[in-house]
Order: sequence, then C-alpha cells, then structure tokens
Amino acid sequence: MPAIMLSDAGDSIAIHHVPRSVPKRRSGSRVRGPRGNRMLPNAWDGSYEDAPAFMGENVRVHLKDRQYSILRNWNPVERQFRGWYINLELPWKSSHCGYDSADLILDVVASDDLRSWRLKDEDEFRWAGDAGILDSSTMRFAERQARLAMDDIAHLRWPFSADWSRWAPRAVSFAPRLPTGWDQLDG
Repeated sequence: MPAIMLSDAGDSIAIHHVPRSVPKRRSGSRVRGPRGNRMLPNAWDGSYEDAPAFMGENVRVHLKDRQYSILRNWNPVERQFRGWYINLELPWKSSHCGYDSADLILDVVASDDLRSWRLKDEDEFRWAGDAGILDSSTMRFAERQARLAMDDIAHLRWPFSADWSRWAPRAVSFAPRLPTGWDQLDG
C-alpha cells in the first residue's frame, strides 16, 4: 500500500494513506467468504492486482512492540481525526522500499471517545481458519493480540492517550505510488 512516511521514531512508525493511491493485493481465484467478501483461500497465483481502496484518508501508527497498527480516519476539511481501527497483523519487517507485514483478518474497533470497543471480522477470521488460510497457532496469536489491544485501550496506554496532532498529515496534491521492485523480497 503506497503511503507517505510521517515518522519513524524509536517506538513507532506513522504513515499517511492518501485516498488516490492504488494499493495492491494478491491475485488468484477468489471465493465468496462471510458477508460475500472475496477471500483468497490457498490459491495465490504469485502475482498482484490493484486493490479497491477500503478506507478514506487515514494515518496508521504501528507500535514496534505490538502486533497491531492503529488507523485513524483523517478529515482534511475539519483537520481532525475520527475513529479508532486496530488492525491486527504480523510484525512489520523493514524492506528496501518500506515495510512488509501480513494482515491477521481479526480487528478491533473503538468508539471515538475510547469508552467502548469490540472485535470486528470474527466471522471472516473463523472462516479463514476453517479454510486453512490461518493455522491454529496464528489464530491463537491473533486472539492474544486482540486481547492486548483491548487492554491497551481500556488502560489508555500510549498512543491511545497521545496527542495525535504530531501525526496530522499535510495536504498533498499527489498520490504516492509503489516503487519499482516493491514486490521483490530482500535477500
């Protein structure tokens, strides 16, 4: 997913997703999963295709000691953040053109005031386990990370307690693109 780097500090990485950028996803034979979502169970053909943008403009903060990122939608007109979406994922690995990770399907969403939260996509998560996309140890790992994220929210641990203005994106007139070779793993 092409993005603009906002910060790569000792404890976190912050990136800005611009709506006009074109993310990529694995290609292959997709089947209908829960709620009609197009899932790719063990049928990746080794190539990539343009992916539909699933969120508007947002900032993603990845905590280097956690296996999740926090996405906050950005309203450029009001210049403020809205919502809390916690994306469970494998650890980010630095690459020649950014970072690489893998989504764990299960997510956590929280109210704007952080007084309530819930799991999201549990049906897809269970389906992925049944279909063999996620093995049982990865599923247990994701469930532990979800509990950790919800505990971090409940106790307002950083960055849930942070002043997010330090990551407020500037208006940009371009859409970032993935660089040549983005799909090649480092040796």
